[in-house]
Amino acid sequence: MAKYGLENEAGDALEQYPYTFKMWKDDNNISMREDMALVAAEYPRVVEVTERGPRPDPSDPALFRVVVGPVVKEAGQWRETWAEEAKSAEEQAEYAEQQDMKAALEAANLDGFLTTFYNMTPAEAKQFVQDNPGDAVLNLSRLAYAVNVLAKVVIRGSK
Repeated sequence: MAKYGLENEAGDALEQYPYTFKMWKDDNNISMREDMALVAAEYPRVVEVTERGPRPDPSDPALFRVVVGPVVKEAGQWRETWAEEAKSAEEQAEYAEQQDMKAALEAANLDGFLTTFYNMTPAEAKQFVQDNPGDAVLNLSRLAYAVNVLAKVVIRGSK
């Protein structure tokens, strides 16, 4: 569905955006029903505004977020835009923490021992530790790290 704006007399800014059919009727004291495209054709200050496309990714997701930008006129056509906005220091720290957790979870998923250990029943895990006492110490420290990471994810998810 097309969007419209009310351009100023000079044609270099929108006085009202979005500009709806109801607004046009109220501004012009008109009660009949017309299609907004016909209104735009007859009233040159009512202009079509091209909708913005899908939200792009920020240039650096650690530092910026993408927000709705201003409506701009380019080559005689009004269009909606996207803009980048700097994240706060708190948001940057939160993003860094999320990335660290994501990397830790990916590392844990790639670790064959952890995947095997995760799929063991408690009885199988106990038997493994008894059968491999030397390996178990090293592997259990890796498992403890993975449990710590998973606990943080669960805690963050419950906030």
